[in-house]
Amino acid sequence: MIGSPNVCYASEQSTVDPGKRLMTLKTINLTFGSFLSVYETLRYVPHPTDPCKTLLKQEATVQVEGVPLNRYMEDVLTKNISTNAGKGRQGLEWVIGKLNSEVKELATSAATSTNEILTQTKKSLDDITDQARKSMDELSATAQKIHI
Repeated sequence: MIGSPNVCYASEQSTVDPGKRLMTLKTINLTFGSFLSVYETLRYVPHPTDPCKTLLKQEATVQVEGVPLNRYMEDVLTKNISTNAGKGRQGLEWVIGKLNSEVKELATSAATSTNEILTQTKKSLDDITDQARKSMDELSATAQKIHI
């Protein structure tokens, strides 16, 4: 009805507050701005009773003016926003899963490296101790020969 360009533009502002464990995304459309307004806010907040979970709070305001069937278009856009929010959640879950996987790999690698360093250090200390013992034995034997 209004013609859809191949590319649509929007402006998004993302805010992350690590202290409060809060992420907020605010989006406004730029394409079709003269007759279509979409204001969307997504807030990711900690679950109030389960610290291992996150809640997504989504708000969107859609307003269409100056085109036929504006109520119908608002409903279609609202459904699209809801569908896209689900895709966004899946994308964010994928990123979190990927980060968790990489952190586990780094932890495993660090543990392996630490074990290797400890093993090498122990071996070096054992070698130094053996050399010191041999030197002391040689010194003691030499000292006994001198006293005879």
